[in-house]
Amino acid sequence: MNTATDTIKAGGRKVLFPKISIVTPSYNQGEFLEETISSVINQGYPNLEYIIIDGGSTDATLDIIRKYENNISYWISEPDEGIYDAMNKGISLCNGSIVALLNADDYYQNNLIINLVVKSLCLDKNTIYYGDAIIQYDDIHMQLLKKGILDLTKGMTLIHQSMFVCKEIYENNGLYNTKYRYAADLDFTLRTYLANIKYVYIPHTLVNFRYGASSDKHFFKSYLEAFFIIKNNRGIIYSMRYGLIFLKSIFLRSTHRIIRKIFGEAAYFWSKRLYISLLAHSYKK
Repeated sequence: MNTATDTIKAGGRKVLFPKISIVTPSYNQGEFLEETISSVINQGYPNLEYIIIDGGSTDATLDIIRKYENNISYWISEPDEGIYDAMNKGISLCNGSIVALLNADDYYQNNLIINLVVKSLCLDKNTIYYGDAIIQYDDIHMQLLKKGILDLTKGMTLIHQSMFVCKEIYENNGLYNTKYRYAADLDFTLRTYLANIKYVYIPHTLVNFRYGASSDKHFFKSYLEAFFIIKNNRGIIYSMRYGLIFLKSIFLRSTHRIIRKIFGEAAYFWSKRLYISLLAHSYKK
């Protein structure tokens, strides 16, 4: 099936299966990539396009991609300008009417996610669909519940891995702004929300995403970019409000690390549970 929409006969009638394109940006995530790929190719959806854009990985990534390349529509490995550049490359190659982005260390919750999303589609092409997610921090998993449109002045309160975006939205509103290296997903989401793009909530857990070393490493830069994105789109009052959330996050993060240093790994585990619980709460409305 190569068209944006196909039909097959089921029970004596024609059933519509819009083409869904999934893009995985990847760079040295060989430890997790196989789980990501498996969660896509095992969806059992008859009109699925899967694209992997690798940034020139030097670990086992390419071996894993080649292992599954018969199930991958297109893949490339070459240097890029970061994850959002890779996303833009992938989106530009998509032939589907709906586009999803799944990072190389994340995975879909089960093998029925794409079918579930398709059942939720409406005729309006000016729509972004999103669902719940599970945040994974080492050995701790925490449910994130979205329930209704979110206050994006709190930052990127949507999980972009749980978003399914009509391709025309990218065509009409632009791709990810690569001048932002850590928070371009907030910029895109806030821009489209303010442009009156419809956001439709799917009341199911769609994806598991990992919060860990990379998120910690770019913590301050990500928050700083988000501050200016909110300021540029909503003004100084909203950005100052976000600044207070940033200060709260710094306090929680610092306390979490101090507990580990003073009381050791046993206390650190419970501190980590509290930290991830508060982090999960910050994603809520």
